[in-house]
Amino acid sequence: MSEPRQISRDGITYVISLPDWGEWLTILDRASRGMDAADQADITRLLRLWIASSVTVTKDGRTSTLGSIDDLPADLADDLVAEGSAALQDATAALDIRQETDPATGEITIHCQMGQYHLRPLSFGERNACLSRNMGLHLGQPEIDASAYEVALVAASVTVGDGNRLRHADLMALPLALGEALVNAARTLSDAGKEDEITAFAQAGKPHPDLELATLCLTFGMTPEQAMALPATTARRLNVAAGLLQAAQPVANAAPMPEDDRVTRIVVHDD
Repeated sequence: MSEPRQISRDGITYVISLPDWGEWLTILDRASRGMDAADQADITRLLRLWIASSVTVTKDGRTSTLGSIDDLPADLADDLVAEGSAALQDATAALDIRQETDPATGEITIHCQMGQYHLRPLSFGERNACLSRNMGLHLGQPEIDASAYEVALVAASVTVGDGNRLRHADLMALPLALGEALVNAARTLSDAGKEDEITAFAQAGKPHPDLELATLCLTFGMTPEQAMALPATTARRLNVAAGLLQAAQPVANAAPMPEDDRVTRIVVHDD
């Protein structure tokens, strides 16, 4: 692994060390706290938390954590951020992370100086189990613990050696660059995150492969495997037909039509 980087100013030495993956996830959680689910972690808060947790200060032979960057000169804070970025690049290069995808199975192997990490695609049920364990309500709104979900996704997807799974403590202790490489590969295999894309296609009324697959399954009772085995032209014709059938269905809340054309007349006589 690469050596920590350091900066010396006015008799004070600042040593920059990278957090491990578990510490990094904690920093991300703290940086995202109180924000809407659609927002990303606040970059200023993220940098503040990262520097405070990753930089130690040595002065007069005594070492302590930095604690806060609020009182640092702006140029020193910028230099610490730059050195931290360089440290991450050094660590990534030292790990020599390489990704290999099996064209037959789609499975991914991450090769690095720490060994080989094999990732398999999860089933729909397995992926949902990772998700459901980390969902809940916060102030009446649905919320996902993103970091815990990513850890669960990696834990379910990755094996090492002769098919052994990584313990939670081992996952948390992974180098930052390796942890991020594993979670990116796990998401590629089992959670491609196409929700926004699919929604945009649906709202625009344009065909999307996932929407067409769902339509075939729901309308014609096919399994995904059966639908995906159809010739492309047949699948497209069935999707068009399904759309026409849906458009022809009566509106559920429409007022009922009279059973026949007879009219009942009510006459009211004034006294």
